[in-house]
Amino acid sequence: MNLIRLSFNLLRRDWRAGEWCVLLLALVLAVGSLATVGLFADRVRQALGQQATSLLGADLRITSTRPFVPAYREMARRRGLHVVESHTFPSMVSYREQVLLCEIQAVEEGYPLRGKIVIDDGSEHVSQAIPARGTVWADDRLLRRLGLRLGDEVGIGALRFIVAARIVKDIDQSIGFASFAPRVLMNQADMAATGLQQEGSRISYRLLIAGDAVQVAAFRIALRLTANEKLEDVRDARPEIRTALERAEHFLGLAALTAAILAGVAMALAARRYVGRHLDGCAVMRCLGAQQGQVLRLFLYQFLLAGLVAVLGGLLLGYVTQAVLVGSIASMRDASLPAPGVLPALRAAASGFALLLGFAFLPLLQLRRVSPLRVIRANWVCRKPVAG
Repeated sequence: MNLIRLSFNLLRRDWRAGEWCVLLLALVLAVGSLATVGLFADRVRQALGQQATSLLGADLRITSTRPFVPAYREMARRRGLHVVESHTFPSMVSYREQVLLCEIQAVEEGYPLRGKIVIDDGSEHVSQAIPARGTVWADDRLLRRLGLRLGDEVGIGALRFIVAARIVKDIDQSIGFASFAPRVLMNQADMAATGLQQEGSRISYRLLIAGDAVQVAAFRIALRLTANEKLEDVRDARPEIRTALERAEHFLGLAALTAAILAGVAMALAARRYVGRHLDGCAVMRCLGAQQGQVLRLFLYQFLLAGLVAVLGGLLLGYVTQAVLVGSIASMRDASLPAPGVLPALRAAASGFALLLGFAFLPLLQLRRVSPLRVIRANWVCRKPVAG
């Protein structure tokens, strides 16, 4: 305890003398750089994840070529998750004498679980429900190619439907050749009456799951799929989103690595300068009976106490800097990025202490190995008579 008190007193004395200015400034900038990159990357990553799940329509999606067993839905609901089912299949849409191959998606109430579908049924707005029975929503491609208008009647299978709205912004679209076909959204309650759900029909069954991230992860671990079923999240189902996430993570990781390298160089130079100015003091302590381990711990405690102050200052600097950075970019400001998490700050703090000890420990060993004879030699040099 006396050694810690002495370390604090020496730290306070050196602080007043300006000995710690360069070292603390280097550490504050190091932690601030790492915290800025980490917090900003975390906010961007969260925003990309939220937008990606909105495009998928859920947090998880199970795809199958056969109808699902009720156990999946029951398992998800027991964990407090929301579940909806949709059926996607290609079919011909007829209007007067024209027919066109389209991608039909039949959805049940509650769809979508993530994201919003924007429709135009006379006024453009976000949909609050799914198409009513006997009606469909069609995208622009279908309306243009068949010359449809809202209120016209089209044929799908054995039924006739009223085009009630135009899809302005859609989600949960297929990737591949099916994505080139016009898209039609209908109520799942009308599907049986169309006569299209038969043996051998090319129907893709989708079970969408959303909820708390921890429960979703637990559900994914507990799930046991059959050979014809596939579990997808945003990275699996949307390759373009997966690529964007990976590129963002690689770029921000490279920026963090560059900041850490520059910070380490600054820390090494500052620590070397500080240790060089305290070699004589350590030699005096050794003459007064201080052991090597006590000298090392004395200065190590000082570095840790100073590092704690610098890390807190660096975290504050990083938080303010990333907030200013987000506010200065119009696209980021308009996107309303979520608040950063605690984990990037903890990583920045741990990295700061690692840099401090990693680059300052070797110079500190010089203080441990300093010889008491350094004082005697220094006095001998000062008192040596000048020749002649």
